[in-house]
Amino acid sequence: MSSNQVTNAARQINAMTYKDGLVDLLIGTFFTLLALQEPLEMQGWPIWLSYLPSLGAMAVGLVIYAVVKRKVVAPRIGLAKVSLKRNPARRNIFLFAVVLQLITLVIFILASTGWLSQNLPSRPGWLVDAFFAAATFGFFAFMGYTLDAPRFYIYGLVLAGTMMAQVALRGDSRLVAQLPIIFAGLVMVIGGVVALTRFLKDYPVVETEESDE
Repeated sequence: MSSNQVTNAARQINAMTYKDGLVDLLIGTFFTLLALQEPLEMQGWPIWLSYLPSLGAMAVGLVIYAVVKRKVVAPRIGLAKVSLKRNPARRNIFLFAVVLQLITLVIFILASTGWLSQNLPSRPGWLVDAFFAAATFGFFAFMGYTLDAPRFYIYGLVLAGTMMAQVALRGDSRLVAQLPIIFAGLVMVIGGVVALTRFLKDYPVVETEESDE
């Protein structure tokens, strides 16, 4: 098989992989529960522990994702995998995510230790939020482009707008500032439900007839 054929096959597999809406549901649930972080921190929880509900939901969601993929999706379209080495789209998304996570981890550590406030006292308060908003939109736009899934553009815009809305609302109330992230998470969850419903309708289980002996 030529490299072009492999690339085309990989793109088709990617499109089918994300057509069922399960990734939308997984990420949407994570962001919805992420709104609990601020209230838990206000209750005196350590900052790293306040992320436990969203991270725990993500861990449980990954297990459910794998089960649904095998039990619900596979009987309809099968399960095909292409290694990251031969799948440029997934490889690029993976590398993009790794770089973004490393940058996020560095900023998180610097913010937690107080380095940012001590060494950058004159920085605008929204600078870090603006960076994350731009990076988030870039990541989802990149997913939408490489996977030919336009709904990810919408998710990126909603999440980027959400992050900046949180900055604007944070001065009024830290709890009210969580409403935009809940909204963004619900948008993704609803998008996932719609995508999954369409997928189940368009791809019913194929029943094979047993041949007479």
